[in-house]
Amino acid sequence: MRMPSCLDNKIGGVFASRHLKGPADHFEFYCSNHPETSEVVSSIVQSNLNATGARGIFLDKILYPSPAAGLTSSLSCFCRHCTERARARDLDLRAVQKLLKSAIESPISAETLSSLGIGGRKQSDTLIAEWQDFRAGTITSFVGQIVRQARAFGCDIGLDLFTPFLSDLVGQHYKSLTPLADWIKPMIYCRSAIPSGLPIEIHGILQSIPSSAKSVLANALDEEIPDSQTLMTEGLPLTLAVKEAARSQLWAGEIPSLAGIEVANRPGICRIDPEIVGTYGRLLRSMTGIVASPDILLASHNNLKALRHSLF
Repeated sequence: MRMPSCLDNKIGGVFASRHLKGPADHFEFYCSNHPETSEVVSSIVQSNLNATGARGIFLDKILYPSPAAGLTSSLSCFCRHCTERARARDLDLRAVQKLLKSAIESPISAETLSSLGIGGRKQSDTLIAEWQDFRAGTITSFVGQIVRQARAFGCDIGLDLFTPFLSDLVGQHYKSLTPLADWIKPMIYCRSAIPSGLPIEIHGILQSIPSSAKSVLANALDEEIPDSQTLMTEGLPLTLAVKEAARSQLWAGEIPSLAGIEVANRPGICRIDPEIVGTYGRLLRSMTGIVASPDILLASHNNLKALRHSLF
């Protein structure tokens, strides 16, 4: 079954998605409003819960495309299923497309970034705000369907969420999603050049906006952004992890927010050594908890030892 990818329905219309090299080649995002997506996912969840007797599930990739392949990849989806569902809410997606194209072709301001969901959204009654609410509602509804199915089996629920700085850009509204879960894991990856890692996501945005707008993005991030090569090889300051972890716990309300950090050194993708892991641990020690992710099985003994020593 070939369901339409959100990457094929960006603001410019229907055209082939632009893939990244390396591990991102097969990152596809199926439209949550397509009925076959719900059917396939529901079938997978049902069959696995029946077969395993699992007492909990962890939901990942519950989002619209990220900006890793460019900002316009995030500004989706405009397929007929989304269009029909939006029309039922008196939302004209064709008008939204035109407005979005105009917004990113104009000088980028802090207001533009905020309206797109970068750095946290401000309350607004604009058409783009209506569209953001529509997308967030789509993701929340889709996740809610899976959660109801899993709760019937007595499962606890964990959610893998984008770091707060970019969560609204990918349709994840923390305050709507967290009531569905028992805990969340924000992906606070400051060193990874893979989708969901802040370096590659920030890099994707920078490639899509004028160089003069870099300072606007840095102000929204509240951190200096290095040049592209340094960003992709060295990442961002780990102090950013503290800010994002604190904000995720605030937005999580009463449930635990367990900060997801990298612990595995993967040449060309993520440069992590015991010193970096130890710094992560010391900076985040006062938070509710930490999840050593992704690819913990690839983590060296020294990296895991450094994490343990930094926490206890």
